[in-house]
Amino acid sequence: MPITALFGTKPTRAVSVRSVISAAVREFDGGNWTRGLVLCSILVLVWTGAVVDLTARRLVGARHRDRRPAA
Repeated sequence: MPITALFGTKPTRAVSVRSVISAAVREFDGGNWTRGLVLCSILVLVWTGAVVDLTARRLVGARHRDRRPAA
């Protein structure tokens, strides 16, 4: 997924996710519910995109394994 590709390695993405969650919590604590909800929405969109990407990759991989070389 292009968004996760920008973050690099898995540990870097995990730190980025944690930082966005902590920023959302700070916004909620500060009374700015709009920014907190926007940050949470972005996390949900990235997560669902990653799930769709993983599923698509597995389906394509399974389809390629079923193909037989042309004789």
